[in-house]
Amino acid sequence: MGLLEKFEMKINGAVLNKGLGIAAVLILISSIGILWLSEKNVAVDKNCRPDGFIAAVRAQIQGERFWSDQIENIDLRLKSSEKQARLIASMNSKLEAASRDSDATIEKIYLKNPALRPSAAQQIADLLREQADQIESAESDKLLAEISAKNIQFLRACRVQIAASLHP
Repeated sequence: MGLLEKFEMKINGAVLNKGLGIAAVLILISSIGILWLSEKNVAVDKNCRPDGFIAAVRAQIQGERFWSDQIENIDLRLKSSEKQARLIASMNSKLEAASRDSDATIEKIYLKNPALRPSAAQQIADLLREQADQIESAESDKLLAEISAKNIQFLRACRVQIAASLHP
């Protein structure tokens, strides 16, 4: 093997080693980010096991810390869900009050200006639309409440299961 060939092999080896070194550093940085920077998301599936590859790797490496973080994340999600339910109820109450006020204002206008009042057919159509809107809204509210209740039930059950495994 000639001197030039040996020199080329050293250069190729150095480039290869440098490339592997950069790849190793990137993998290390990614691993640290994934494994040690705990996300504030619930990372468990419907069976209270790590949800997905990254969560499974974090659970393996972090061990008890991963599960303690999951309890904290579940507690945060439960508080948020309960707060959201109260907020929705408050907003619905305010919307109903605003609607009643609006109806009263419109009625005052009609009393002062009878010519502006819609025809009987138009009033019936408006009433039917309002009833349809109320039915759709009630169905949506019921569906959202059911989904929220199931989610809260899941989170509470999962929290109990995780806590029991941490502190047998």
